[in-house]
Amino acid sequence: MNSPNSTERSDQHPFFKEGPIQVINVPSIRLDDFLSEHHIPQPEVVKLDVEGFEYFVLQGAKNLLSSVKPPILLCEVQPLWLKRFGLAPSDLFEYVEKFGYETFVLTPYGLMSKEALGHYPSEDVIFTPRSELNEIIDINDSYYSGLRKVKGEIKKNLRPIWLRLKK
Repeated sequence: MNSPNSTERSDQHPFFKEGPIQVINVPSIRLDDFLSEHHIPQPEVVKLDVEGFEYFVLQGAKNLLSSVKPPILLCEVQPLWLKRFGLAPSDLFEYVEKFGYETFVLTPYGLMSKEALGHYPSEDVIFTPRSELNEIIDINDSYYSGLRKVKGEIKKNLRPIWLRLKK
């Protein structure tokens, strides 16, 4: 994400430059398969920062998303980056929400509805399973009471969630 004082526009990011492109093949594996093959216990939180590929990564996590206790998902969502793949944030939101998730934007003022994406200095989105919704809202309300201003670092915004997970 560009800093608030940055003069570089998001559509001028080197990722979007026109011209010759060097293709590099890298091995990939579906998240569901990776967890299974490596006998990794189901995570409680999944953080995705994959430069516009969130939709595709989550398509490979259907078992995880539909599990009995699905994880909280944290994603950096850049509308321009999704657009490069013919997608909009709403495509990502609808896909995840069909698994029983609610979508919120993490802002310096706490959680806001998904419609707030682009209106605050954040592209960080939290998808929470509906079963966790009341707890997440309670944590948010107590942490941000009085609209405590917290700088945009996700670590600070999510501190109450991390503390809950450590218990």
